[in-house]
Amino acid sequence: MKSFYKHYSLFALILLTVTATYSQTTVSSIISSNQTWTASGSPYLVNANALVEAGVKITVEPGVVIKATVDRLKLIVDGTFEAIGKKDSVIFIDNLTIEFTEKSVGYNVSAGTGSQFQYVMFDGHSAGGTKTIDLKTKSMFVKNCKFVDGYYYIYSYTSGTKDTVDVIIENSVFKGTQSYPQGYMVYASGNTRLSITDCYAENIGGITVGKWTTIKKSTFKNFGYSGGIRQTSGLNLVLECNLFQNFRYTILDLTYPGNDANIEVRENTFDSSEVLLKLRGGLLYKPKTLVIENNNFLRFKTNSVQVSVGPNPGKSDTLDLTSNYWGTSTKADIELGIKDFTDDITIEGYVDFSGYLTAPIKTCTGGGTIGGADTSGINTGIAKIVDHALTLYPNPADGMVQIEADGKIIHNIKILDLQGKMHINEAVSATNSSVDLSLLVEGIYVIEVSGDGFTSRNKLIVKH
Repeated sequence: MKSFYKHYSLFALILLTVTATYSQTTVSSIISSNQTWTASGSPYLVNANALVEAGVKITVEPGVVIKATVDRLKLIVDGTFEAIGKKDSVIFIDNLTIEFTEKSVGYNVSAGTGSQFQYVMFDGHSAGGTKTIDLKTKSMFVKNCKFVDGYYYIYSYTSGTKDTVDVIIENSVFKGTQSYPQGYMVYASGNTRLSITDCYAENIGGITVGKWTTIKKSTFKNFGYSGGIRQTSGLNLVLECNLFQNFRYTILDLTYPGNDANIEVRENTFDSSEVLLKLRGGLLYKPKTLVIENNNFLRFKTNSVQVSVGPNPGKSDTLDLTSNYWGTSTKADIELGIKDFTDDITIEGYVDFSGYLTAPIKTCTGGGTIGGADTSGINTGIAKIVDHALTLYPNPADGMVQIEADGKIIHNIKILDLQGKMHINEAVSATNSSVDLSLLVEGIYVIEVSGDGFTSRNKLIVKH
């Protein structure tokens, strides 16, 4: 049976920056002096939990590969960890949690210095419950990064501290497992000030946001088992110019805002979900400001907009949802999509949707289209290298592996181990080929296939 391997497997990527020497570096368990990790010393192998001591700075240069050789390992940072790649030379971090402790040097928003990640790709190997970036009361800047197959992609924990931390995420992509969307793009607790701009996320469980949250010009698709976007006891929530589409349960849950909260929801599209929006009516958990206007509520179902039940039956508070587009001009159809005081007298909120718009909102006041995240600059080096999918079979393989290039001419086939050592190097001139693996020991390899206008790397398992 054929197996198809796409470019989101990090095994297909770990040798994008292979040097002529195929060197590697083992990361020591205790790092007590400043280090610069270079592409020539790559890959950097983490064989056990490691610690960057306080006062120590690790600088990761473009093109570096950092790989944990065992699941659930941590690189614990008491110092500074700065990983800044380039558009055409990204950094890869494979199967590793990077934990920033209370001793570490977080990101300094004013100075633009400190721990940060730019042009980095993270592969979490779908390890349930693990964290990719783990922040303990520390600020962080993430830009032009790509996260695949994680659980807690970015985790910010601030409980028990009065300090406010900033988590700034820009122009980044988050992709989970399509068959089972789970985990959290961001899990922000306590005094986290979260900013998400120009991001794209799909096949993830949900987002838990902090007390102060701004999400703009981003796209969120196919969210599932961990719920949608929820803010508990929040003080500020601004959603502008975002697309939320195909959520399994609830897209936006505003049933427990703080009484002093300011909530502004403008120029977003809420599309295709069991519940698009949950609100709280009455005096309990009533936000100070609630503005929900110029949004598109599309393909909603019966009771897709819900107001929570309160303790005072027969009394209602008016919730203003005027000036929104509902995908229809028929008042009765809109009413079917809303569950409020008119449906159940124990619900303390009445939704006023009068003055509804007759055409969808497509562009945003601040420019651009709804959900039109600008992620064009992310990891373009990956696209250049692995822009042509191959068919490999069988995989795992014993004696021979067959390679099909979908009509393109193959010129060269190489097979390397995970340390970069080459075991097979064959010249080819055909659209299909095969390689004899009988002399290779069992294990995981990288097969690199080059041809007309493409170079593709994929994971290959040899099992005799």
